[in-house]
Amino acid sequence: MDARRAVRTGAEPPRRLPRTLEYGPLLVAHGSVDDPEEYVRTETQAAHQLDVLGRRTPDRRVLVLGHTHLAWYYSRRTGGRDTRLRRSVAVADRALINPGSVGQSRQLERVPRARSAVVDLEAGRVWFHAVAYDWARTRADLARIGVGPRALHAPPTAVGLYRAARRRVEDRTGLRLPRRRPARR
Repeated sequence: MDARRAVRTGAEPPRRLPRTLEYGPLLVAHGSVDDPEEYVRTETQAAHQLDVLGRRTPDRRVLVLGHTHLAWYYSRRTGGRDTRLRRSVAVADRALINPGSVGQSRQLERVPRARSAVVDLEAGRVWFHAVAYDWARTRADLARIGVGPRALHAPPTAVGLYRAARRRVEDRTGLRLPRRRPARR
């Protein structure tokens, strides 16, 4: 039984996929090296994952993760990179790549895009891509097969768009804008 039919029928999907996939200097995992449900969102978490990668598989130097649905690149040398602004990145000695998602974007953009990445191990580069897709139809199709509303791509909120705009300004200028925190009572 395939996973889509399992979702439609309520049956348990097959559990045959490996937790990680190794190919040359590349290791691919869903959430993190250890946990497919862990969200790796911060530079601190990314650095930790690269440490785990180095200890467990010293011959691997590129870690590809997903689960967050956020396209980004991290290496200790360059820090985190917003891949919406820079389409091609040189792969450092050890690097973490999250290609984003094909659907279910979490980039907080007005028009959601399907995201992917192409890693060229010989050239030592990764190219990030973003293309338009019919997200409304995708959302309707997912709802039709029983995916819950919390898992469906929701239109961005005003707060989310503000944060995304602030992040773009910071990325383009290198400045850190002050965060407004609610007053404690």
